[in-house]
Amino acid sequence: MKTLRFLFAALALGLAGAASAQEPVLWGQKEFLPQFKFFTEQAAQTPDTWAALEPGLQARLLAEAGGPALRRQEAVSRHYAAAIAKWDIRALRDFTSRTTPEDIKTMKLWLGNAKAAALEGKLAVTRAMQRNQEATTPGYVAGKIACYQDGREVPAP
Repeated sequence: MKTLRFLFAALALGLAGAASAQEPVLWGQKEFLPQFKFFTEQAAQTPDTWAALEPGLQARLLAEAGGPALRRQEAVSRHYAAAIAKWDIRALRDFTSRTTPEDIKTMKLWLGNAKAAALEGKLAVTRAMQRNQEATTPGYVAGKIACYQDGREVPAP
């Protein structure tokens, strides 16, 4: 929570400096990184459209996006923490079925390539484990219990 307060204070100071000097803010400028990520995710601005804006309008847009951007970053961080935590079998099935490639793109944007790759790796392993479990779970074929693995019938566990 202290980090969030610090970010808001830094944001306010940064905006006050940029707005008072009426200097353009460069796309991706470090102090406003959450806002630029928010603009990118929402498809609200691009580097080209941003550069064409007046400095006063840039300052206003950055101020308006500050709160929502930090809330979004916090939400993505919580989602990532839940994804990386140890799962029980029900949570495993639920999370792997709900996570989409778009979610991975969001992780890359907000948290970076390394964390997104870690999540992708965990999802790949858990999906493979699920497929293996489903493939080796006994089922009925022609009225008798049968279990198949790699297309061959194997003894039921």
